[in-house]
Amino acid sequence: MRSSKYPYRLDVETRLPNGCITTHGYAAHHPAEFRHWAHARGYVLWGERIDRTDWENWRVNYYGL
Repeated sequence: MRSSKYPYRLDVETRLPNGCITTHGYAAHHPAEFRHWAHARGYVLWGERIDRTDWENWRVNYYGL
């Protein structure tokens, strides 16, 4: 199920077999392009599950943790 609120980036995001979306590390290298991930509760944003590893790597680079 796709969320109508989630701003998909079809140029870099793909869906994994488990249903999560991933950027395969792109978001971690370009965290400002995925500022909307800051609104995620854990790795869930507007009903869309983000690959946990991808989200954690983005979070580290975005917040500088």
